Amino acid sequence: MELAGIACQFLETLAFMTTSDFDLNAISLEELELLTQRKREQLHQEAVEKQAQLESEIAQVSQQIEELRTRKEQLETELRAVNKSLGNGSGDRTSKRAPRKPKKPAEAEPLLAPEA
Repeated sequence: MELAGIACQFLETLAFMTTSDFDLNAISLEELELLTQRKREQLHQEAVEKQAQLESEIAQVSQQIEELRTRKEQLETELRAVNKSLGNGSGDRTSKRAPRKPKKPAEAEPLLAPEA
């Protein structure tokens, strides 16, 4: 049992150490594999945490977008009501100017001068 306790303590120590803490010539292949596995697990855990954080942030932004859409619709409805009460017709925000009349053929600039 004492050997198992020492092994656990060694593994816990390795979890907090990097390869720079060791003399590479003194590290066995087994120790290097253990360090590599620990680092891989650490990187995986960090990636999982980052993924969860990004997914959460995306969900929050989506919720904010939906709330802003709802607010925009409310404001547009209110604007139409105000414009209607002011006598501005449908309440559209478009220009009220009448469209231009097309030019009569006599007013249009000739492309070629008539031959005499």
